[in-house]
Amino acid sequence: MNDRRIKLYDDGDFQKEIRKRRVTSESWGPGQVPTLPPVSPTGTGRIFFDSINNRFKFSSNSGDWQDIFRFERGGIVVNSNGLTAAINIIAWEAPFACTVTAIRGYRVGGTGATVNARKNGSSNHLASNLSLTSANTWMDGGSVQNEVYAVGDKLEIMVVTVTGSPTQVGVQLNFVRP
Repeated sequence: MNDRRIKLYDDGDFQKEIRKRRVTSESWGPGQVPTLPPVSPTGTGRIFFDSINNRFKFSSNSGDWQDIFRFERGGIVVNSNGLTAAINIIAWEAPFACTVTAIRGYRVGGTGATVNARKNGSSNHLASNLSLTSANTWMDGGSVQNEVYAVGDKLEIMVVTVTGSPTQVGVQLNFVRP
């Protein structure tokens, strides 16, 4: 029997991989089965690929179907001589509706930085900028606002302040697709 496995991609390019697999007739191995989101206390349910909407869905004991589509977007600002000023960069245009679930930041070098992200050049995702107090550590921005994206909305990552000339500052946003 041909044992097909499912692979869940976080980079938003799942359809490309599906097309590749169809052409080459490759199958997925046991180590590539996706991790399912938390469900009912007994943890049982079903997963399937909805070929009409091109996405995975999961059913818990309640019988309600939930989408399983998580991805990340963001960017890293790099200057080998050290960043010395604030900068805002358009990083992505939404090709589909989605929702921001978390914002994280990372700093290499320097003594500090603050970051944020915003939608369409004006709607900040964090009420207060995220202070990157620890170098080489992903830091969580906490509660997100203005989280719903429509087709065509733009994501802008913001390095708001820097101290001590860090060489890299990264901002990552986690999304789910409804």
